[in-house]
Amino acid sequence: MVGLGAYTSIVTRNAELINDYEVPVTTGNTYTTALTICGILHAAKLRDIDLRHATVAVVGASGNIGSVTSEILAARVGRLKLVGR
Repeated sequence: MVGLGAYTSIVTRNAELINDYEVPVTTGNTYTTALTICGILHAAKLRDIDLRHATVAVVGASGNIGSVTSEILAARVGRLKLVGR
């Protein structure tokens, strides 16, 4: 397993340019998405914010990480604002 970090997923077109299918390659986007959602849930709990009644904005919602984060949060928040390019 090879894990790409930083901007390597961008310059390799999500690892398509370097993956010969002999070794699994991950861009880390799934992990980043999971950490982002966990961070939002944790921060809301610390501040006693009920996300079911909150407005949440996702900056970068048209990107890989932002789009998945938006889909997951949509079912948990009162209102979702998407900010793209």
